[in-house]
Amino acid sequence: MCERIPSSEGGIGFRAWEAVELAASAVPAVQVQQVMMPLGGLVDRPNALAWAREAAARGAVALGGAPWLADDPSRATWAAAEVAAELGIGLDLHVDETDDPSVSTLTDLAEAANDAHLSGRAVAAHCCSMASRPIAVARREAEALAEAGVAVVVCPVSSLSLQGRRTGLRGLAPVRLLWEASVAMGIGLDNIRDVVVGLGTADLLRAAWLLALAGHLTGEDDLSRLGETVVRDNRVICGIQEGLSPGNPADLLVIDATSLAEAIALVPARQRLFADKSPEKTLLTETRP
Repeated sequence: MCERIPSSEGGIGFRAWEAVELAASAVPAVQVQQVMMPLGGLVDRPNALAWAREAAARGAVALGGAPWLADDPSRATWAAAEVAAELGIGLDLHVDETDDPSVSTLTDLAEAANDAHLSGRAVAAHCCSMASRPIAVARREAEALAEAGVAVVVCPVSSLSLQGRRTGLRGLAPVRLLWEASVAMGIGLDNIRDVVVGLGTADLLRAAWLLALAGHLTGEDDLSRLGETVVRDNRVICGIQEGLSPGNPADLLVIDATSLAEAIALVPARQRLFADKSPEKTLLTETRP
């Protein structure tokens, strides 16, 4: 039995969770992975631990949160890792989402993930303040993340929109430095026309194009690597099977480009082909950027 929270203490409870599941069930080939996210971290929210257990019982793939906002960021980061390990799920945190160089929880995260044996199951999204610190410091942080098996997911739309308003900084984690340290890296979209960022789409090619431009990653090799991030590395981080196997549904995105580098540079039209186990049940749709 999982501990349940009275609605008077939990606001809307799990109604939004259930609404997403219901909507996704009506759309072919959509896979939803839900993450429980206490904004201040587990240690600053009453009953947050009970909510985490409830979310895990409902199939949450990871424990989320923004422990850098907690009263004690280090303690909140360690607590998140310990609870994720206890529940047998991954760790997916918003980390250092600020351009203030003094805000740094990456070393704590790397140590906590390593101690909790979460290698390959821990994700740090944003990591914006990393770009504000001296390169030698940032490199040590990147190396610690790589050693602990913590992936970094860069969210260029939200980071460029929210960070650097006072300083003019780009607000992006240093992608090239992460690559050099062999950190597993993904590209994500944290905000899609919501109350925080009023623009953006769910198009990862557009997000990668924006990251290439803002992150000085416009060389052919860089564009190819960003393409690999979209089509391969993101899937690995999300635990989604790569490639096609006999008996599994075919879910293909056909991109009108001669290479992955061209796909990032041009963000061309695409077609999505999905077929289930019955050959006669084939759905073909076209998506334009």
